[in-house]
Amino acid sequence: MTGTKNILVEFRKSKGWSQQFLALEADVSTRHISFIETGRSTPSRELLLKLAYTLELCHRNTNALLNAYGYAAQYTSMALTDTNLTPVRDALKLMLDNHAPFPAAVLDGQWNLAMANAPLQCMLETLLREQPTGEFNMLEATFDPNSLKPAIENWAEVASVLLRRLHLQVHSQPSPALQELYQKVLNMNPPENWRDTPAGFSEGPMLTAKIKAQGESLELFSTLSTFGTAQDVNLQELVIETYFPVNQKTTNFFYELAKR
Repeated sequence: MTGTKNILVEFRKSKGWSQQFLALEADVSTRHISFIETGRSTPSRELLLKLAYTLELCHRNTNALLNAYGYAAQYTSMALTDTNLTPVRDALKLMLDNHAPFPAAVLDGQWNLAMANAPLQCMLETLLREQPTGEFNMLEATFDPNSLKPAIENWAEVASVLLRRLHLQVHSQPSPALQELYQKVLNMNPPENWRDTPAGFSEGPMLTAKIKAQGESLELFSTLSTFGTAQDVNLQELVIETYFPVNQKTTNFFYELAKR
């Protein structure tokens, strides 16, 4: 963030709002918004929380807004390994395990793989010819020619959709970490005209990824789930991604993978 005088401007402009529109939505005067943004007025904690709610800021950016004006954070920021989140980890593991024999994962707010069930671990090991170690970013791996990219037969379609999703994240809930990831992926030779629907691509009810594994052409789609009542920064950003087979051939592949 760029400091007290500009942080509110950054969040407001990321929504495409004028000072007048924010003032109307938050039921405060335009002059007051102007004074806050230029540093001529110091807002109360209550007003900042009201503005954060009006701007629909995520927990991380709500904390950043409060911190920029000298106030303590509103939300905790615990690692998934924290003992206070043991019930959460247990619930996530139960969800992932119950999705077997099909892959499922938990991603953090920067698309890093936080948890994976056995089928996903096996599939990644099959595609990468080794078990991923250390921090593994699923988005970067999708764009990396030495990682998952060669295994995705309809890579241009998948990569374009994922990049549009990241672009929306960056502009709707700006953060330095997401901006850094966005710039990194843009430098990894994304598909041309990724902002548009690729030529010849028919948008169905869901995005289907076509993956080549062990000589088989598999087709999968995924669903995304989040914690709707999270009161922690990192917990709010977690995404549970579950993959489902599109056809019987793919279904059989994972049942056979489970046996092995």
